Amino acid sequence: MARARYYKAVDSEGMAAAMRQILDDYGAQVRDDVETATAKVANEAKAVIAAAGKYQDHPGRKQYRKSCTVQKGQASYVGSLYRLFNKLYQLTHLLENGHDKRDGTRTRAFPHFSVAADYVRERLPEAVKEELGK
Repeated sequence: MARARYYKAVDSEGMAAAMRQILDDYGAQVRDDVETATAKVANEAKAVIAAAGKYQDHPGRKQYRKSCTVQKGQASYVGSLYRLFNKLYQLTHLLENGHDKRDGTRTRAFPHFSVAADYVRERLPEAVKEELGK
């Protein structure tokens, strides 16, 4: 996004209004940049989830990897919130944490959402800095 440049002569009475306008414009640009970075990282995290699980797709559940979804949520003063989830949420919990089997043993866990959460924690600040630096 092109940054606006301000070269405007103002008198002492108009200084406060001019500064307020400059800061409001800058705030809008920052919100747009944070929104762009957040959307980009959310979609990257979706790809991380699809690649992270070392599990085999069950023959009856081949759609598990494909059912991972990024949903834009409620807008806040900083930007929109993004929700990353799988429509097969019961299976997600069982894969992520493991579960008991009938014979009393446990299945191993396949952490994939926790890997994506760690990725977002590391990548989002970098992505915001990149967007703000443009």
